[in-house]
Amino acid sequence: MQGASQVKTCDDTFKQSGNMLIKELAMKYSYRKEVLQELARHGVTPHSETPPELMREFINDLYVYEIRAMKKRLQEGAIAMSDYAARIEELRDRYPILSLPLGYWTTQSTDQG
Repeated sequence: MQGASQVKTCDDTFKQSGNMLIKELAMKYSYRKEVLQELARHGVTPHSETPPELMREFINDLYVYEIRAMKKRLQEGAIAMSDYAARIEELRDRYPILSLPLGYWTTQSTDQG
């Protein structure tokens, strides 16, 4: 069959993604002190093997959850529309870590594999 060697199977894709996962798990991260403090404010303490991308995604999910909860409270009448913008700004100010580029979160990455 012509071109059969170019067709990827599900097994090939799984092996490729599995190899990327293994490589990712072999990484060690050294988080900056300021970043660790900010993560701790939100109840998160990463291990040296925890990718910064995963931590950022988790913090972002918390932020989105709080925004949605506040919007629901606005719709229910628990928050006055005149107070809503100020409360959203306060919420944003509690998540300054989301404004930091991921490259700043760690001081170094080393391949341990």
